[in-house]
Amino acid sequence: MNQSFGDTKTARFVRGGLAATTALVVLTMFPYTIQPTVHIKELLYTLAGALFAAVVVVDSMRRGAPLRRPSGLQCLWLVFWLLNVIAGLHSSFASHSLLEIQKLTSLLLLYFVAAQVYGEPEQVQRLLAVTCAAVALSSAYALCQYLNLDPFPWADRTSEVYAGLPGTFGNPNYAAHTLVLCVIMAVYLGTTSKYRWCLALTPVFLTHLYCTSQRGGPLALGSAVVLWVAARLIGRVVKRPGRAVVATAIVLVALAAATAAGAMALTKLRTGNPFPFGESLHVRYHSYYSVSRMILARPMLGYGPGNYRIENVRFWTPYEQRWFADTQQMNAHVHNDILEAAADAGLLAAGLYAAFFVLAVGRALLMAFGAADGHRRRLGWALAVLFFTYLVDGAFGFNFRVAPSALVLMLLAGALDGLDAAVRPAAAKAGRRAIRIAWRFALVVVGLATVVFNARVFASEYWYYWGSSAAHHGNLGPAQAWLAKGARLAPWNWEFGRQQGLAYARQGRFAEAVGAFDVSLEKNPYFIPTLAQAARTYLALGFNKRTAGATLDAQRAAIDEAERLGLRLLELCNALPVAEEIVGRTAAFRTLLLEQEGAPAEAIRAEWQRAETHLARAIELGAGNLASLYCAIAEARNGQDDVAGAEQAYRSAAQAEPARGETWRLFSAFAERAGRHAAFLDEAARQMRRLEEAGADEGALAALCLWRARILWQEG
Repeated sequence: MNQSFGDTKTARFVRGGLAATTALVVLTMFPYTIQPTVHIKELLYTLAGALFAAVVVVDSMRRGAPLRRPSGLQCLWLVFWLLNVIAGLHSSFASHSLLEIQKLTSLLLLYFVAAQVYGEPEQVQRLLAVTCAAVALSSAYALCQYLNLDPFPWADRTSEVYAGLPGTFGNPNYAAHTLVLCVIMAVYLGTTSKYRWCLALTPVFLTHLYCTSQRGGPLALGSAVVLWVAARLIGRVVKRPGRAVVATAIVLVALAAATAAGAMALTKLRTGNPFPFGESLHVRYHSYYSVSRMILARPMLGYGPGNYRIENVRFWTPYEQRWFADTQQMNAHVHNDILEAAADAGLLAAGLYAAFFVLAVGRALLMAFGAADGHRRRLGWALAVLFFTYLVDGAFGFNFRVAPSALVLMLLAGALDGLDAAVRPAAAKAGRRAIRIAWRFALVVVGLATVVFNARVFASEYWYYWGSSAAHHGNLGPAQAWLAKGARLAPWNWEFGRQQGLAYARQGRFAEAVGAFDVSLEKNPYFIPTLAQAARTYLALGFNKRTAGATLDAQRAAIDEAERLGLRLLELCNALPVAEEIVGRTAAFRTLLLEQEGAPAEAIRAEWQRAETHLARAIELGAGNLASLYCAIAEARNGQDDVAGAEQAYRSAAQAEPARGETWRLFSAFAERAGRHAAFLDEAARQMRRLEEAGADEGALAALCLWRARILWQEG
């Protein structure tokens, strides 16, 4: 005897809950985390996965009814999950990998639940209709963003991200990943009498997708159309479903190869290069190359899920280094989910991820070709196109790393399993009851563990928001308290140590600051902002110790650490101006220690020369603090007895920032020592005219007049 769990009241409740969860994950935003559209969505689907998994297994035990057997597709995904767990626990940053492992586990629970409660096309249609309605509301909210009627307190409404109309997704690319799926859902639902209204949403989704300026989505939709047309034509000729699926796969591969070859040939004729170029594409090509190097270095188990953002810095190409130096941005994900799966858990995991979609498309096509029921055939076509679109879109983005699109994928996979699942026989041997109870109990415990873990993550992000906001506004006491609370909840998060270090540094508590930075670097030793801030703070600590009369060894220890971090920065990103500046300033500081030790003049001169070289390189790389750097170069040249060179450097500093009082103080002191009064007066007169023409404030002009008067008095 077979029983259908999908026919029970509990199953109807769970299906309603899954639809509601999908709508909430699409629409919910929470302003009190740094990423208002990320952590709240992950918390919602984590709660849903744990709750509904518990409901399903408890109800099956209460009724004595069997659960559906896991399909081959579900087993494949389970192996993929297991590989990620092993890779994460084996990685150098296992605690950070737990973040991704928890999300993968929650999504696996949702897959399991969906496979148990869906079994009829009408049930899946309701889920798709709710998804379309929720995304349509998000698109309506995006219209409010376009019309400047957005009530949500976004931190920045002038960025390209906001201009791309992210809706409730927080990023236009994230929105596009779900919009492409909803276009297909709406077209499919338009073929049914009950949900024909969804067809009217198609222009809304397409318009919003166009506004996001995302490339992968339209390409994925075009590929989906090709799949549908090819499969329909093949189905008319090849009558056996299995053979029709194989023929469709062969035709698709041939069409993909021909299209790629044709596009490359056309691009070659137009541009002289077979590959399309543009700044964003150039960044993508280099990121693909660097992640490929990562994968080749660890092909078996990768670096652990989620650790790409930590480890990838070591593999940057020179172009990526230059791009970071210019934009101060780094990728948190590969813009290719298959490559990211390989970086996370090895080549086998990447193969399983790709195989999951191939198998899902194949199973859906079998339903489309062979189902006796017309409703199932139409749903089979829709599911095949949806899975294929997801795969193609993920080849140019990271749709599985975004909560709404990841949730939709798992529910669609579960629905596909449920539509053709075989029901486990109702009768069970008494000896197996203990096993059934044990794994159901384990499932509930795992679900509870995911909730506890994700609740900690969410709470830590809440405290991080308040702590970093307080620090930004100068409320350093409350900031430290809130950051400490968050750090205890999320020991893997390096941002807490970084923010605590910045707060300590602003208070002049450099010893505590470097301690906080060191803790942060233990969790992510390649995070460039923390490395730079730690190096600067160690340098400040060295000067502080010198002012306080500390021993040479204490001063040298601080400077050595600053230099080590600066050289580490250059190793990771040799196009970074701040790295060159740090190494240059540590070399300049070291000359003071050498002089105090009575070192040979040649050694001191060599260190001054080294300082000048690195400081000049910082300017060459585009450093913003030109006046300060030119003053430091002037000091280095003066240390080498190059008076003319020092004078020119001070002139350059004055020209770079004529209202900077510190420049004139140093320049005047140099003029007094070196007898360069005329040079000072000449440059001061030039810059006074510039300031007057620019309408500078009277304070800057008055200060410069005083410095000029002082030199005139000494000269007279």
